[in-house]
Amino acid sequence: MKSLKRAAFTACFAANCIIISYDVTSAQNANQVVRDVEPIFSKCTETEKDKLKLALNKSRELISSAFHELSNKSPAERSRYKLYVVWFGTYSPERYESVVQTVSKIQRALQGVKLTFLCRGGDDCERDDYAYADEPSVIGICKNFWSKMTPTTGADSRAGTLIHEISHLTHVAGTDDATLCGRVQCSGQVDAKFLARNRPGLAVKTADNYQYFVENTPEMSEQ
Repeated sequence: MKSLKRAAFTACFAANCIIISYDVTSAQNANQVVRDVEPIFSKCTETEKDKLKLALNKSRELISSAFHELSNKSPAERSRYKLYVVWFGTYSPERYESVVQTVSKIQRALQGVKLTFLCRGGDDCERDDYAYADEPSVIGICKNFWSKMTPTTGADSRAGTLIHEISHLTHVAGTDDATLCGRVQCSGQVDAKFLARNRPGLAVKTADNYQYFVENTPEMSEQ
């Protein structure tokens, strides 16, 4: 039978002291549990904080699910992975691995980076913006984030938007907003699919494509 490694310390409260012993092995194992880092909220109401927490938790679920699906497919399955092809274009091993690595970086950032949510984006919010990313780890929230987006799931959701913006941060993935769709900036599902079909090398570097990939709306088969 394996013996437990124990340690003890003395704790004093006012005039009374007691000896407290504990299982070192259990304590070390407990410290190995990965816990999500909680964000900082700046200029946010309590209601806005609650909505952002909900969106952040959902974004963590979405990105974790996406990473699981991507990384657990065999080479044969990868080449016919419909969801990947729609948002990132014709399969190539190099591009597929690039997507896996980017999704992994976003996942780690959502769990381990101390993000600051600035709920009054102000002058940094342009007319059609939902949110924006600012170095090193600030996500500015614009009015459209509250008024024009679905709460957690679906296309252009708050959860998906957080994934989009966090992917822009240079220490995360450094994704871009593409500009090759016949207008100043590519935006929306139609443009993201256009990039995937015509410029897959650019699609795997574009924030919208990652957002729509993880949102998977309208939902399509994982195969």
